[in-house]
Amino acid sequence: MPPRKPSSLPFDERVRLTSELAAPYRKIRQFVYLAAALSGGLGGVIFFFRVIAGQDLAQTVPNLAIQLGVVAGALALSRWENGLQQKLERRVRARLQSEGKDKNA
Repeated sequence: MPPRKPSSLPFDERVRLTSELAAPYRKIRQFVYLAAALSGGLGGVIFFFRVIAGQDLAQTVPNLAIQLGVVAGALALSRWENGLQQKLERRVRARLQSEGKDKNA
């Protein structure tokens, strides 16, 4: 197998691109989490004001709880995803550094 050419990309850029290759749909998931959080937030505001106005509390309070649950779920999934991404980037960084050391040895 022919030797690989050294990459002209900066090391941090190589780490970012390699991480994106390992998790290609991460940006789409982040968009879905953001959309769900915004939708739940908007619904939460609407139902909050319906609760304040006292309109049909038997339906409005559970709906408000659902909206708040959607926001909490989206935020939790986003934080979890970010933690996984940081772990992935650390693993990729370590692997690329060890490959660089192996080439220099």
